[in-house]
Amino acid sequence: PFPWAVEVAAIRDAGAPLRRGDLAITGQDLMAAGIPAGPAVGQVLERLLALVVDEPTLNVREALLERAKELA
Repeated sequence: PFPWAVEVAAIRDAGAPLRRGDLAITGQDLMAAGIPAGPAVGQVLERLLALVVDEPTLNVREALLERAKELA
């Protein structure tokens, strides 16, 4: 099929975050941390996802909440 299918399978098997649902926090967590409900929550989640795609070790609840406060 695709030339990158093996790499994608390896990433998925390793449990690397690829979707917002793979993050260690949710939009509810962000709102509880003081980020206003609405588009800002989705934007922060997207930015956090970009961070953890590059550095999967950052996908820890406390670390993401800290980053979220910086991004909001």
